[in-house]
Amino acid sequence: MIDNDELNIAESFIGRDKKTVIFILTGSIDTNTSIILKEKLLFLSNHVNRYVLDFGNVDYVSSAGWGVILSRLRDTRQNGGDIILVNMKKEVYSIYDLLELNKVIKYFTATEEALEFFGEKPAAAAVIPHVQEPVQVVSKPSRRPLTLDQALRRIIRKNPLLNSSGIKKVLELPEYGLTGFSVIKVYFRLRKLGLNTRAGKLYYAWQEEKRSKTGE
Repeated sequence: MIDNDELNIAESFIGRDKKTVIFILTGSIDTNTSIILKEKLLFLSNHVNRYVLDFGNVDYVSSAGWGVILSRLRDTRQNGGDIILVNMKKEVYSIYDLLELNKVIKYFTATEEALEFFGEKPAAAAVIPHVQEPVQVVSKPSRRPLTLDQALRRIIRKNPLLNSSGIKKVLELPEYGLTGFSVIKVYFRLRKLGLNTRAGKLYYAWQEEKRSKTGE
């Protein structure tokens, strides 16, 4: 299920100067919950400038979630810091890879590697744990399996920069489970929906985002 509508953040400050923080995230980072991560990053921006985001318990990251991380990455680097991602699940890493975010934001398979990159020693690090209270939203009823058209619209709404090949790979993820569609089939279906061009995809995603904010 894409929208978990809950995101928990546990934080640990590392090192003597406590300028490095580990976020252990649990849940989904989507349109509704990305604001939680954004506010947490902004709140700590006056105190720390090195972030390790542990995605081990994150099931899904939407374009809104990636947007929050990339936005804070720019500001953090301008202040001499950085944001590093660690421990992604296969489904989340697939999107990270498809969007070529590896060219922008660093990823390590383990927290220890990220801390070493920051010059911290995990074994000697002073850790002060804090768990943020979960934000709950009324759970939604289970959904029927998506049709191909519904899945295509949802994928483009979340990741409008994906091409036909990338969309095909996302369709095959457990989240959608739609296999057996060739890249050509995906392309022609997108063309029928008017979503085969980058401009068309971006416009559709923008319209859907605008509609969700106005409640239409």
